[in-house]
Amino acid sequence: MRYLTKLISGLGIVMLGAMLIAANANAQADSKIVKLVGNGSATVTRGGQTLPATEGMAIAVGDVINAGAGVDVFYQAYAGALSKLMANGHVKVEAIQGDTALLDLTAGGGGRLTAQIDPNKGHKFAVRTPKGVAAAKGTVYTIEVSNQTYTVVTFNGGVAVLAGNFSDAASTLQSAYDTSGANLNVVGTNAVVLTPGKAVVDNTTTTGFTVTDGSNPTAAAAITSAAQIAVTAIAQTASQNIGGQGQTASNELAQVVGTVVQAVPSSIGAVAATAAAAAPDQAAKVVKAAVDNAPAGQAANVATQATQGATQGVVQANGGVVNNTVTQQVTDITKNASDSAAAKDPTNAGTIATQVSQAGAAGATQGITASGGNVNNGTAATDLAAAASSGATAGAISGSKATGTAAQTIADNASTGAVQGATNSGATTVNSGTVSQGAQTGAASSGATVNTPTVTPPTPVVQPTTPTTPVTPIDPGLNVSPAG
Repeated sequence: MRYLTKLISGLGIVMLGAMLIAANANAQADSKIVKLVGNGSATVTRGGQTLPATEGMAIAVGDVINAGAGVDVFYQAYAGALSKLMANGHVKVEAIQGDTALLDLTAGGGGRLTAQIDPNKGHKFAVRTPKGVAAAKGTVYTIEVSNQTYTVVTFNGGVAVLAGNFSDAASTLQSAYDTSGANLNVVGTNAVVLTPGKAVVDNTTTTGFTVTDGSNPTAAAAITSAAQIAVTAIAQTASQNIGGQGQTASNELAQVVGTVVQAVPSSIGAVAATAAAAAPDQAAKVVKAAVDNAPAGQAANVATQATQGATQGVVQANGGVVNNTVTQQVTDITKNASDSAAAKDPTNAGTIATQVSQAGAAGATQGITASGGNVNNGTAATDLAAAASSGATAGAISGSKATGTAAQTIADNASTGAVQGATNSGATTVNSGTVSQGAQTGAASSGATVNTPTVTPPTPVVQPTTPTTPVTPIDPGLNVSPAG
């Protein structure tokens, strides 16, 4: 487990999902090159001729796609199946019929290939490599962390993270797919498998294991790291949305986050921070999925942790610069968190509003500090606190269906919580009036009318809270995948 225990803060991730594909004997209408990314050129070898590859170009069985230096080729064999051939690689379309496909990486010199498929299609996929034909049944994502390649596999009710590339892990993955969670201790070494309520680490099943259990810190670190790797890989695929595959990954993202939070709820803060830094446009969805799937009685706690991690991540993803896009992301995150938590526990919606807004303002402000910025320059801290107050108010009112006095209490609490959260993270220039206006706006968006919220003066902080571990944003331009 020496790889999976590495801190995710050193993440240099590359991904694109999974189940590799092939082509149709009659070049089905959907078999085509959908995108060329980079400055180099690509070609297609067909019947002894070399043709320039272009976006939208139809691909037939027997064609060899050649990615030149500096260019990646995205190829769709059929709707719902997208593969990515890395620069300096070659792949032959050997067979395709319906949802059965085969690509050959041994032709033309080989290469690096990843892909993503719609897991609801019942695909039968195989890829021919120098090590044999690898087959899989679920969705596979390949990523690289600190120069180590991992294979992430989603299957019925769970997710597996294995050290090594797709072809190396093929037999291991087959076991994971076929067990449906009942016999996952066969996955092998250098692997972590998560299913609701169960974590498997290197053949060791730890039912109900959480990272706060100090009895096995090595396994705890491995589980948290694996959860971060899995969620980040899928979130980044959803964000890229090349070839229209973003929705497939986005749906899987919600499922996998749900699995992670049920298996290891205490890891959700770190998971949300890493995923948000890699794919900030997916951060609110990660938080919602986490709270929706929180174990009984833990919704508020999960909402708080996920919010603080996600808001820090989206600010860091933007280099600590606060603009309208970032404040909207903070609003969306806090709204989703408080909405889902308050829906589960409406009688405590006021407390939830306090906790979520405080976590949102604290995490976002910490994102500035973690990016090397000064939280007291300009209005950044105030803007973030106002966004957190707005989102937490809107969500808590919507989730609890609060009106009248209850809605006013939520707005008051959210405003106070947001000011306190920013103050806790070192901000000394927070304008409470602006934060209150944010809460009023949030209430109005949920159909409630409230008076100007009252902000209780924040408790003095002798020393600012130490920011959480900075999360290194993922460079979406990196192109790393396992060798074929």
